[in-house]
Amino acid sequence: MSVARKLDLFLTGVNSPGHFLMRAGDEYGDPSPIYIDAFDNGKMRSTDETLDFLTDRVGLAPIYPISPGEAEEKESEIESLLPTVSPLRLYSRMLHNLVHACLTKGNQDAAKTYGEALEALEFAARRLYTPIAYDP
Repeated sequence: MSVARKLDLFLTGVNSPGHFLMRAGDEYGDPSPIYIDAFDNGKMRSTDETLDFLTDRVGLAPIYPISPGEAEEKESEIESLLPTVSPLRLYSRMLHNLVHACLTKGNQDAAKTYGEALEALEFAARRLYTPIAYDP
């Protein structure tokens, strides 16, 4: 995502349930963003394909609009299921995952190192906290 920013590409992290994705689109809320799965060789999916994937992967209830009024409700629900995430929250999530992975593998030293990095990041985030710095 840092490389994308340097290339003037709009790419944000998506804090979806049980799986991290990236969203490519524009900074003004592109109505048809592309979701990129870095853990599936960069596979690109539409919003509907992403929701189907998450339904299969983490057991989300499918969202099927029936009337125009329900279509608006679907958009709101999609945004709640696929929220963008700030870089600080992204790094925090990555460090949490690394701590968990190291503890699962029995590597206490690495877990401690990542845990210390996480504490430092969260301390810095609290000192710098602004809605812009910590939340998109």
